[in-house]
Amino acid sequence: MSYSRVSIIYGVPLTEDCVDLINKWESDVTSDKWFEDDYGCCGFAQLYTAGGPPAGYCGVELDELKAYSNQGLADVRMKPTAAEKKQAKELVEKLDPELRARAGKIGLYFIWWDS
Repeated sequence: MSYSRVSIIYGVPLTEDCVDLINKWESDVTSDKWFEDDYGCCGFAQLYTAGGPPAGYCGVELDELKAYSNQGLADVRMKPTAAEKKQAKELVEKLDPELRARAGKIGLYFIWWDS
């Protein structure tokens, strides 16, 4: 059984526009832009989803909200440290410029996914 989770990240989300471009690169055998490494795909950490669009982010995960748990908002970390801001900026700057343009502004995001 899967249940919903929310990753609180500082960085940029994996948008549907980014997914479309990544899929285009993957299907183009002449493209050298598609890659997968320990972090994820094309610079994005990918999270599991049972259905719907892919979920992921490029940046730093600050905290996580889990279904079936009681968490007070005061206990949830939603403010990145200076080091985390720097790390997120460096990761986002490594994205391909086409992906970077589609990803949006660096900031705080809730990324919904399934476990």
